[in-house]
Amino acid sequence: LPYMPPEQLRVVLGDRGAAPVPTEGDVHSFGVVLFEALTGRVPFEPAASATPAEAAAGLLARRAELGPSPAAGVP
Repeated sequence: LPYMPPEQLRVVLGDRGAAPVPTEGDVHSFGVVLFEALTGRVPFEPAASATPAEAAAGLLARRAELGPSPAAGVP
């Protein structure tokens, strides 16, 4: 789950309003792999006792706390 982009997590959680997962999700996953290679941990670790749905919801909540990406306002 830590490697899934937020758009894909929304689909997994059954959000019917979620848009199809764009190819940019691959960039997100690569970023997580690179982060893990450099630091030895993933940036968003789900709780070990959580069900997959709870883990996905928790990851989305933690990512939402961070706010939009710094690149979000770049044209």
